[in-house]
Amino acid sequence: MSPINIIMAPCLQSDGWISVSACNSNVIERLKAHSNINLRICNPLLGSINNKWIRALVRHIFYPLTVKRTISNSPPDSILHVTDQYYAPLIRFKPLRSVVTCHDLILFRFSDISPRQRERWFRRVAYAKKANAVMAVSECTAKDLQLFGGVPSDKIIVNHNGRDPFFRILTDGHNYGPAASAVRKMRTDRILLLSLGHNVIQKNLARLLSSVDRLRAVGLPVTVIKAGAALDKDYQRIAIGKEPDQDLIINLGYVSKQDVLELYNSCHMLVFPSLYEGFGLPVIEAQACGLPCITSKISSLPEVGGNAALYCDPESADDIADKISILAKDQSLQAELRNKGMTNIMRFSWDRHVESLVNVYSKLATK
Repeated sequence: MSPINIIMAPCLQSDGWISVSACNSNVIERLKAHSNINLRICNPLLGSINNKWIRALVRHIFYPLTVKRTISNSPPDSILHVTDQYYAPLIRFKPLRSVVTCHDLILFRFSDISPRQRERWFRRVAYAKKANAVMAVSECTAKDLQLFGGVPSDKIIVNHNGRDPFFRILTDGHNYGPAASAVRKMRTDRILLLSLGHNVIQKNLARLLSSVDRLRAVGLPVTVIKAGAALDKDYQRIAIGKEPDQDLIINLGYVSKQDVLELYNSCHMLVFPSLYEGFGLPVIEAQACGLPCITSKISSLPEVGGNAALYCDPESADDIADKISILAKDQSLQAELRNKGMTNIMRFSWDRHVESLVNVYSKLATK
């Protein structure tokens, strides 16, 4: 059988979508090595672009032209795979068969953008209806595709993200970097709660801080270790309604992937009370590192965390605090979640994810 010609249009480096880019990298690496796939990637390979007007020019003019040129120079039986729903309009370049991957539709649930901007997003995502197949990274995202995108259920294929083997339990002799070394020095007299990522509203960080402040008020020495965008003093004051303690939160700022691995291996638990996730990679990354997880009982998180996480009501700071207190005081529960986490992560594999993609490509190639 001749190799299947695939043209992949991933998100751009200048988009700054860290999780989506990580998913793309894992998929591309495996497709390149697949014996039945001839892969062409359309990407201008531009670095970070801070100017929003230039970024918009690249996204809406330069990148589509790059994709169109790649298509015109490719075999006519090629299949176009757009790896993020934002770029779904790229499938308008016919007559190619097309696949769109949808990671989440958070924007339709949580956003401070204007109605006009929301309408523009809706029009972009609506293009997914015209694809031959739409890959959803979770059942939750599949339901949102039908609800917000109007994508027919018979076009949607749930294909869970994989687990990056980079995230693992480190050996006792590991040489930790400066960030994790500083954190590890706090382990003996504090309960360290890891929080990762951006400070957007759906991450629910105000309630997390409120729950931590309540626990500190009753004598539980908890501290948030924040990797990613910092939560400044003004944010902390608004979240807890008073002047924050100096060690309520330790802001590490943006850290490397290696640092994240080491932080997973250094903190006492991941607390991830998100109001919405299309998948929830931090949950399986933490589980792979042996770190017990507290996460939300809504959206995709129970689907991903399985029976290996402790679930909270993300809209209740009291419930988040209760779950942190329970896990902090119960060593047998910590060990149980670690053991179950190691089993749970086996459900997620980038190799299986890519094989599912190749099966979809194969079916489209015979049409």
